[in-house]
Amino acid sequence: MKGFVKKMIFGVGVGMALVSQAETGIPLPPEPSKSTTQPVFSESDGYFTFGEKPAVIISGSIHYPRVPRPYWRDRIKKAKAMGFNCIGTYIFWNAHEKSPGEFDFSGNLDVAEFVKICQEEGMWVIVRPGPYICSEWDFGGLPAWLLKDKDMKIRSGHPDFLAATKRYMKALGEELRGLQVNQGGPIIQVQVENEYGQFARPGVKEDSDYNKAIYQQLKDAGFDTMFIRCDWPVEETIKSAHIDDVYTTMNFGGSAKNAFSFFDKTYPGKPKMCGEYWVGWFDHWGAKHHTKALAPFIKEIDWMLDNKVSFNVYMLHGGTNWGFTSGANWSGQYSTDTTSYDYDAPIDEMGRITDKFYIFRDTIKKYLPKDHKLPALPKPINRIAIKEFSLNQSASFDQLKKDPVISETALYMEAFDLNQGLALYKTYMVVEKAGAYTLNFSELKDRAIVIINGERGGIVDRRKKQKSLKIKLEAGSHKLEILLENMGHLNYSREMMTDRKGLGEVSLNDRKLLNWETYAFPLTLKDIDSLEFSDSEEKSSLPVFRRASFIIEELGDTMLDMQGWGKGMVWVNGINLGRYWDLGPQYTLYVPGCWLKKGDNEIVVMDIHPTEHRTVRGVKDPIFGLKVDSDLNYNRKKGEDLSLSSSQKIAEGEFPNGDSAQLVHFDQEIKARYLCFESLSSHSNDNNTAIAELHLLDVAGKRLDRGEWQVVYADSEEIVAEPSGADNILDEQPVTFWHTQYKGGSSSQPHQVVIDLGKIKAFKSLRYLPRNGANPGKVKNYKIYTSNELFEGLKK
Repeated sequence: MKGFVKKMIFGVGVGMALVSQAETGIPLPPEPSKSTTQPVFSESDGYFTFGEKPAVIISGSIHYPRVPRPYWRDRIKKAKAMGFNCIGTYIFWNAHEKSPGEFDFSGNLDVAEFVKICQEEGMWVIVRPGPYICSEWDFGGLPAWLLKDKDMKIRSGHPDFLAATKRYMKALGEELRGLQVNQGGPIIQVQVENEYGQFARPGVKEDSDYNKAIYQQLKDAGFDTMFIRCDWPVEETIKSAHIDDVYTTMNFGGSAKNAFSFFDKTYPGKPKMCGEYWVGWFDHWGAKHHTKALAPFIKEIDWMLDNKVSFNVYMLHGGTNWGFTSGANWSGQYSTDTTSYDYDAPIDEMGRITDKFYIFRDTIKKYLPKDHKLPALPKPINRIAIKEFSLNQSASFDQLKKDPVISETALYMEAFDLNQGLALYKTYMVVEKAGAYTLNFSELKDRAIVIINGERGGIVDRRKKQKSLKIKLEAGSHKLEILLENMGHLNYSREMMTDRKGLGEVSLNDRKLLNWETYAFPLTLKDIDSLEFSDSEEKSSLPVFRRASFIIEELGDTMLDMQGWGKGMVWVNGINLGRYWDLGPQYTLYVPGCWLKKGDNEIVVMDIHPTEHRTVRGVKDPIFGLKVDSDLNYNRKKGEDLSLSSSQKIAEGEFPNGDSAQLVHFDQEIKARYLCFESLSSHSNDNNTAIAELHLLDVAGKRLDRGEWQVVYADSEEIVAEPSGADNILDEQPVTFWHTQYKGGSSSQPHQVVIDLGKIKAFKSLRYLPRNGANPGKVKNYKIYTSNELFEGLKK
């Protein structure tokens, strides 16, 4: 190793560079040949190699289904102009196999063509087939039709699941195996599963066997280049997803030095690569649009390039969750993802170059060999404004009714093959006397509009942890209709295993409601094309469709301004642009110019919550905002005032200042249902408190499953200035965090957060992960309390 380093004038290990790489230049891979022969891709002495020459891979994530096909080349060219030499992409199983056994690799789903364009533009490719990909994509890329079988266990050794993944891998292999580097193509790495260590149960052989089975399926499908897997720098998750002969990469949004110090101890001598370097973040409906400060990211890129660590920026260009493709996240609370996947990326949702792009490029450029010239940026895509126009034609939702499904109990959507869209459940309620009643749902997923005798009676929303609605009824028979909206299958956590969309058991007070008629509304293009519009005004308790034509004289990208509309979806020239919602943070929908035409264009808007608003315009820039009202999900109810007693205290102490996770070991095993973490002071010597994650560990040091956990109280949360609610401490995302309020006022220390563990649990330690970086709010002094009953002063 010493001879190799001396010969190449390289550093001798992490953090020990002999000569600044900004002065000497990092080793770059050659560009992929456009012929059928490529240099041998391998690894040696801790480096990736091309033709036995060491190289640093600088990759950026761009997802082909999130970008219009005519723009693929534009985005790839921009990546190359930024100094990147590789493109990373997930493969989106549910986009390719919408029905079991029926595959689609055409049009915007022609992943082989995407890979070929990368090769033509001189870029290597990392493909990540999953089968699970997360990516804030509906059901993490898994087909929702898997959920039709109540016994199905996704991401496991369940025979039917492995049969489905095998079929998918075989089909994908037929598309891509000939494009691997050892067959003349640009694909240098193939990922096995995705962050499986975060899903697998430590020490459970069944989970380890499943991960290895996916690896074997990829090999059987013809993939035989370098296999990789990605995970976080946490010992138990690294062990849970380990596979011999599969290279491990680290995922993080900061603290690269700590991550690779951990990596060196676990995989000494192996090439170092960050599989996902998170340089932005995604948005949820009803939460602030994410933006990230640049300085910490640049510092980490400097460190990685100084130490010749390869990395993949996630996202280099985020794009858009068209149609029903956006997913949802779980942190003890359901949070649904926006249509925009802008991600605060260096290349924005419209494909425009941002300040982040130039700063990242200038940072990378310092490390490139002096004779390496970056290509010029492609010509910017035209942007246009569209004058405001009115949608004066309407069509009723009832037109889309087909024959109902008849059942005794209310079925979940996937049971009758409805994997997206809405469902209308109908039955009758008979009450003997007038009065107040409670309509209860045992498993409401995701958002229900309750309609009684043709009139809307209220909304029940899973995001707000709601499962009931109080209604008033007169004596007699009443028609009950419930319009249920699937707002996106979960794409993360073990909760996604049972994320079937439905009502669960429905009851009026304690009496079960039976004998249901259910109507499916998948809202396909065929459905939209079948609508008959008229100039008459449609008034209904159900959604309303509105239509218009608009004329443009020049082509270009635009953003449809949906301010004033309620909630729904938009189709332009037959293409579903995705969801809009007046909650924000997204008030515009991206319309690529390549999907428009000179002259007449058609727009159809489905308004789930019809307003008096009828106009739309096209603007050149996205509009972000937030509806600051009761829809914001604060974890402190009005009138709550937490009271803690010394008898409930189980620990107190002081954390050191830094980014590393800290363990608090209790004197004995604790058994409790409720846990309160109290911050008494911060290392920034102010009133801020910020916590990234809290975990509990059992006597064997294994983390407790957090699937049932919920934050039930936080004394203070910042939601308006940034999305830093207390639920972030349970979302398994180390870059998100709970931060106490600072916009419009703040409260003094101490600060408390209370977690309901779902039932009495036994644990021996607490793991605290601070907010990353040189940021305020890192906890210094703390106390921890537990109770079997809800703490005094809190409301159920």
